[in-house]
Amino acid sequence: MEIYKDLSSPASQQFEKLLNSQLSKNKIEEGKIIEGKVTKITNKYIFLFIPGLKK
Repeated sequence: MEIYKDLSSPASQQFEKLLNSQLSKNKIEEGKIIEGKVTKITNKYIFLFIPGLKK
């Protein structure tokens, strides 16, 4: 599943707004090291659990 395959759909636009609002609450900076746990690895993706990023 490609989340950003069709950015013109209302669902994709709503997801983008939600994602941006959640990420703006956290101070993530390029080059900053954060701790997390790898929860799943697939051929295309690596899923991480980072406390405080998902509510």
